[in-house]
Amino acid sequence: MSFSRTELAKMGKYIAKLRKEKNYTQRQLGELIDIPYKTISKWENGVIAPDITVLQSLANVLNVTVDELLCGEKLKTVEEKNLATINGMKIYIKKSIGKILKIIVLFLVVLFVCITYFLSVENYYEWNVLDLNFSDEELVINGNIMFNRERTLIVLDEFAYISEKTGTSAEPKVKSMKISVFADGVMIAEKERMFDKAQFLHYCFDSYHFVFDGKDFYTQLIKEKIDISIVYTDTKNKEHSIILKMNS
Repeated sequence: MSFSRTELAKMGKYIAKLRKEKNYTQRQLGELIDIPYKTISKWENGVIAPDITVLQSLANVLNVTVDELLCGEKLKTVEEKNLATINGMKIYIKKSIGKILKIIVLFLVVLFVCITYFLSVENYYEWNVLDLNFSDEELVINGNIMFNRERTLIVLDEFAYISEKTGTSAEPKVKSMKISVFADGVMIAEKERMFDKAQFLHYCFDSYHFVFDGKDFYTQLIKEKIDISIVYTDTKNKEHSIILKMNS
């Protein structure tokens, strides 16, 4: 409220005096203007002032003018009434502006919270993409890691066996192949493939696509370099291992 304590006390006493002159209880007065009796008690005790929306109804019931309610006394001259009207308008305009400002501040706070939440959710689920490139003298592997805070996708879709042995009798034939992905020495993904019959190594790579869908690895993938281990078994059941470091 924009009333001073003195103004509130004076208005409250005046309302109580008028009510008692009408022989109304606080509850009866409240029923006449559709206001809880506890609110009437707050008015009369100078805790709060009547809301502007009930001033006219209250004045009508108590048989006084709104100006007299605001002043807390009977007004005799036109000058007093005019002054009371002006002061009352100032008080309630100030009160209304205060309410509007509170609503605006509340709206801005809610808007800020909503925007912050939206951006955090958007960033939380936003996909990050890292290129993966591995190579040594005989093998090149390219792919991507796509991750957010909920999901990690590892895709290795370009394998090229570029050895001089390709297409010759010296090229190994493969019965099975296992590809593992490591981050800082910890295995985070693994795929194994068995062939119905032995295949040349370059053919195994040409037709190979490694896709892993997992969780909880994104922090490792961001901070650590990634290694790939390839283990294949030849027709003599001998295992061969290739370790590829991620290109910087």
